[in-house]
Amino acid sequence: RTAGYISRFVHFPEKLKDQDLVCALWAIHTWIYDRYAVTPYLAITSATKQAGKTQLLEVLELIVRKPFLLATQRVLAIVRMIEAEEGKLTLLCDESERMGQSSIGDARSLNALGYKKGNLHPVSVGAVTTLFRCYAPRAFALIGDLTDILRDRAIGIVLERGKTKGEWLLERDDQAVTETQAIIEDMKLFFSGFTDVPKLILPIHLDGREVEIWSTLWTLATMMDLDKATMFRLVWISKQLSGIKTQPRKRVHSAESEAEALASQYAERALTDLLETFKDGEATIFGTVAIERMSQSNGVWEYFGGEGLSGKRLASMVSRFGVHPVPVQVRKKQGRGYRLSSVKAAVDSLTVRHHETGREL
Repeated sequence: RTAGYISRFVHFPEKLKDQDLVCALWAIHTWIYDRYAVTPYLAITSATKQAGKTQLLEVLELIVRKPFLLATQRVLAIVRMIEAEEGKLTLLCDESERMGQSSIGDARSLNALGYKKGNLHPVSVGAVTTLFRCYAPRAFALIGDLTDILRDRAIGIVLERGKTKGEWLLERDDQAVTETQAIIEDMKLFFSGFTDVPKLILPIHLDGREVEIWSTLWTLATMMDLDKATMFRLVWISKQLSGIKTQPRKRVHSAESEAEALASQYAERALTDLLETFKDGEATIFGTVAIERMSQSNGVWEYFGGEGLSGKRLASMVSRFGVHPVPVQVRKKQGRGYRLSSVKAAVDSLTVRHHETGREL
């Protein structure tokens, strides 16, 4: 019901439409997150303006626990809000591109700690330093790539510019509010039946940091006894979103450089993923086969450009590194594709370049 409500007002990319389920679980978890050791942040991103990021925050505002919609990262104000509400609130942070600015380094430190229960953040006012609690659910909306802090602690939601769904501004004060009140009452009634803290259930289909970040939502989904089809959707979309989050990141300083940085990131990822498509003993590969293998192994290429990765797009991206499709022959069949030697040489060159500048590939 909650997922259906969200998707009525927010346009999700067709190939990532199950993100409405993730947003619904995240909204529901804000009502019980304090029972668990970790709360995942929600990072709502898009490559362009007017993709529905703020609208998604406003939709969530009506169904999360004690929402505070913010356009600032003033540390003292935030920690005092958390203290005043005893941690039982939800921070919805718009215009979060500024999280990358050096001037708000203290806010980044606060958010680095705030996803884990029991962490305290020191704040100095004059000569007095006080430790404040900082554990609380946070949703961030921003254009472009995630910062390192958000990348490691958040579930990324990807939006694209598309037709706005629903008459949000007209319905917010009546129909939407009435419906969300019913949703909230249903949630309260459901959770009132759990006097003990349900045992944490880990999503074994994920690995690394993603297991910790998704564990609370996964436990919630299991508590709610979702049907097999819905759980399958959750498994699929969690793997896709985890794949998207592993893109390399570059700092940007303007809309133009941001677009170029994003294109550069995708190009580097395409090159390294292309190298991984070669199996043992393969010296050449058809472009169509490479695209199929890339799409199967990484959710980034499933939704790329809204239509998925194409031969033309792949060629355009890897051409930045001097790699171009050439006539190849595989098992007596001829076509256009790539040679392992040229792809590997380009990746090696890129690795050296990153090593010299202190970046990781």
